[in-house]
Amino acid sequence: MIKFYTLKGNKYSGGRIVENAIHRTLARIHIPYDEVAVSGYGLAKWWKIYRGQGPCVTDLGMPGQGPCVAYIHYPLFSSRSADYAVNPSVKLHRTLRHPGIFRGVLGIAQKRRIKHPDTYCLTNAQWVADALVDAGAHNVAVAYPPVEINAWSVDRARQEQIPRTGVASVGRLVPSKNHTFVAACCPDMTYVYGATMYNLTTDHVPTYPGATVVPNLPYNDMFNELVQRKCVMSGAHQEDFGIAVPEAVLCGCIPCVPDSYGFRETIPYEELRYKPGDKASARKVVDAVLAGDYDTLLEPLQEHILRNFNFQRFADACTPALKWLYELDEYS
Repeated sequence: MIKFYTLKGNKYSGGRIVENAIHRTLARIHIPYDEVAVSGYGLAKWWKIYRGQGPCVTDLGMPGQGPCVAYIHYPLFSSRSADYAVNPSVKLHRTLRHPGIFRGVLGIAQKRRIKHPDTYCLTNAQWVADALVDAGAHNVAVAYPPVEINAWSVDRARQEQIPRTGVASVGRLVPSKNHTFVAACCPDMTYVYGATMYNLTTDHVPTYPGATVVPNLPYNDMFNELVQRKCVMSGAHQEDFGIAVPEAVLCGCIPCVPDSYGFRETIPYEELRYKPGDKASARKVVDAVLAGDYDTLLEPLQEHILRNFNFQRFADACTPALKWLYELDEYS
């Protein structure tokens, strides 16, 4: 019996999607597990996981005892591979997630854990895997999160029947998503902001000139909104994977994303990526998308997403690590 430490956050977030995919993988290969739910934020939460007894699975990469399969969304420590992807003038990086001493403590603990020979690291992107290898991790494999398939996904005939206008920016209304950058780049456009993590009221939603702000949008309604938009734009220069953008692409939106981090893997066309922090560069991409200059890229981009970011590939990447954990003689 292995333990599976999970973080009970937003059920539509990338982290929860990964948790659900690990649940399905464990069931598929018939490995029993005891789920240990951890909620809240701060040192108390991390300490509970740090003191956990192995063998275990976690998405934090720092349980204190026993063998571990660690699904690591981002490195908390600095490395060449972790830092290369962001314009040096844009100091967002991971400090928005874990600032100051808190981040430093977590970074030390995570680095010690991944270097332990009884740790098997799974990551959500190749750039994260490169950073872990640079830091001395022994066993590393990339398991891309599976992108949600919805009623509109790649239904080309249905998508083409709907007139498309404007720009959508989807995600939690938090600083790390950098929605203000999107608004600053395109003040004369129309925006849709879906906030699915927090129970926001209109009094707590930021207002942007010319923007239509849609908080607390139900998951399926978000897709219904996306199929009406021509472009999906992200301002998250430090995004580790960014599952919302591939979901929007499957709904028929053409992306405009920063040329950094996970977007280099999810959106492999350079012409759809802009220089991080550069408003003129971003606006140039948006204008080209709205003018239809990149319409021919939509179908191959959808095929790229369906081919690389699906549950079968996720499970295939995770299975060796989970079997390794379960079949250790001491615990089997």
